[in-house]
Amino acid sequence: MRTGGAHLDPSKLADLTPDDMVQIDGCDIYLKPDADTFTGATRRSKCIINPNATDAEQIYSWTRMRITLERFQYLDGWFDVNDNLTGDRGTPRYDFTKAED
Repeated sequence: MRTGGAHLDPSKLADLTPDDMVQIDGCDIYLKPDADTFTGATRRSKCIINPNATDAEQIYSWTRMRITLERFQYLDGWFDVNDNLTGDRGTPRYDFTKAED
């Protein structure tokens, strides 16, 4: 993956275009509105992140998001085929707050 490690080397993103983006089946995020907030998640056990692995070795991601006028929060966890948590930081992986105008 040519963008791997871009958090350490942002130049890897310099030539990235929308055409470089790919859709991963099962990883759609379903958002629900509630006043000025949107919350949502991927469908549990549908977003396989290592599709070339054997069935017994597959890991899936369950992503949750919360979007408000002031903030964006993103948390995901990784689970094995038996629904055992294999990785999750327990706090939002990304937590952005709107900059002051």
